[in-house]
Amino acid sequence: MNSSTRWFRLIAYSIGMLCTQVGMADADIYLAEYKYNDPRLYVMEPGGVNVQELDIIPTSDWLVVGVQVDVTNGKIYWTHGSSGQGRIRRANLDGTDVEILISGLTNARGLALDVERGKMYWSDTQDNRMYRANLNGTGLETVIDTGHQLGRPTLDLVNGKIYFGNYGLGDMRRANLDGTDQEILFDGLFTPVAVALDLDNGKIYWADSNTSFVSNHIARANLDGSEFEVLYQGQGTSSGFDGIGLDLQAQKLYWCDEIEYTIPEKGVWEANLDGSEAQRIFASPAGWNAGAMAVVQVTTPCPGDLTGDEQVNIDDIFAVLGLWGDCPDPCPPYCAGDLTEDCTVNIDDIFAILGLWGPCD
Repeated sequence: MNSSTRWFRLIAYSIGMLCTQVGMADADIYLAEYKYNDPRLYVMEPGGVNVQELDIIPTSDWLVVGVQVDVTNGKIYWTHGSSGQGRIRRANLDGTDVEILISGLTNARGLALDVERGKMYWSDTQDNRMYRANLNGTGLETVIDTGHQLGRPTLDLVNGKIYFGNYGLGDMRRANLDGTDQEILFDGLFTPVAVALDLDNGKIYWADSNTSFVSNHIARANLDGSEFEVLYQGQGTSSGFDGIGLDLQAQKLYWCDEIEYTIPEKGVWEANLDGSEAQRIFASPAGWNAGAMAVVQVTTPCPGDLTGDEQVNIDDIFAVLGLWGDCPDPCPPYCAGDLTEDCTVNIDDIFAILGLWGPCD
């Protein structure tokens, strides 16, 4: 390889790696489907590609109506909503260490996690309350009691707020995480069953599942209710939406449509944030119904940060020097320090480090 070719390759490589470093978090979409004594759990990538079925949820938890993932600790949580026999469990993402956290719930719906504070939240559409407990199931308490059915909770952990729809009065509300300072953001809704937030742009998205009033739609508005927009109107055969999520980095909106007789619609849908280019990306199999979904951001590791300090700096150059030489056979797979993937740790990898210099995003 001549000198000019080598330098061109290194510059192109460094630019490409830098783009990867400063922008990249991928989303995984988790979908829980229910069928009597045969629940299913899927994970897929945007566009409905690379769908995998996960063998985690026991058959006794067949009515899965809430699912969330704790990426930091490698745990998945879910809500079984069967009346009077409801419970919340968690397990490792490989299906091991299944635990019952809460049992004896009446009509639990949804699930939201505050991992940093060690709390989980859910609503109950039979006793019309919002509950929370510690992540291990202890410390059960009521945080919201409006006297009306409540939608599934969504948390704003930066500002310490919980957002939820109030069915009985058709309004959207928020409160502190302990339930205090409850306020009505706006009204004029029907059945706001699930909520998603884009707080950087002052937007709230929700799924309205009331087909009786032909209001079955996905909508968004400013937090004060202004600039209300119906983004997607459910089809006449739709039974109602019961989950919604956002991938703000990719500017995508997701929701799921539930019941068996909605064969043309049921499953997972994807659209742009303005509702355009809506398409079904996953069709629920016959007999199974979409009961809950979660859009989970998965951060891509920072290329060049060989020391794990969230910085690409002189320490990483020293790390490359300590790894100098050919990768062990077989290669690929490539070895630590081989950023250019040429099966050797050498001067090219130091140039790659220089092109990635700075803090990880």
